Amino acid sequence: MGLKDDGYYNPEDYEFTRSLSSEGRNGVLLGEIARRVGERGPLGMVDLFSKKSAADFGDGTYGADDFLKIYPETNTPLHKFLLPDGEKFGLYRGTVSALHLALLGWMLAGACRFVRRGERETCRDRLPLYLAFFGVWLFLMFWETNRRYFSNFAPVMISCAVLTLADLGPLGLTNER
Repeated sequence: MGLKDDGYYNPEDYEFTRSLSSEGRNGVLLGEIARRVGERGPLGMVDLFSKKSAADFGDGTYGADDFLKIYPETNTPLHKFLLPDGEKFGLYRGTVSALHLALLGWMLAGACRFVRRGERETCRDRLPLYLAFFGVWLFLMFWETNRRYFSNFAPVMISCAVLTLADLGPLGLTNER
């Protein structure tokens, strides 16, 4: 799953997997995975991973509107902002996506900073956060794409970004780490 088209859930793959007997299933599935990866080739896999990364991590709404599509009995003013067909959804999506990209940027800056400087204490304390984030990215590249899957790891991203900002000191200039 996750190797057809843009990597989203594919019901045909589910049915194919369930149609196989449990004894030979793993071998058949590994063969199918190898065939699909071979058909795409290295550049095709890079293209797929970039599409999946954008779908999984590129939207600050974290797929919340997927859950909010179940309409209540009455509409509220929030529906204008939080649902894709709401007249103010673009404002909401733009705002939360800008915040999301800023957090990703600060997280990346922090990773580059402690890798470049090789600070042992910082590496020891923060490496699990960055490994967790990298691990979920890897998992999502090999699993089906869905923007909601990442939302459980948003606190890890926020922690990395906040720790980077904290290193800069109160005005962003005082800490010499």
